[in-house]
Amino acid sequence: MALARDTLLVAGPPDELAADGGRLWVINLTDGRKRQEVRLDAPPVFDGLAVASGGVYISATDGTLSCFGRK
Repeated sequence: MALARDTLLVAGPPDELAADGGRLWVINLTDGRKRQEVRLDAPPVFDGLAVASGGVYISATDGTLSCFGRK
């Protein structure tokens, strides 16, 4: 999990047993609603979520590093 102003970011494996990859949830702290769900090709590693300079960075179990929110 990571907190960025009024947004909570949660990343992990999916709830479904047969599903592959991982999920990133973007949750609005003001009303508690899920703003967005992003499917990831691989689950994130433990403590593999970071927020810096306007981007969300996720280290995955397959060795990749993904960045969301930056151009």
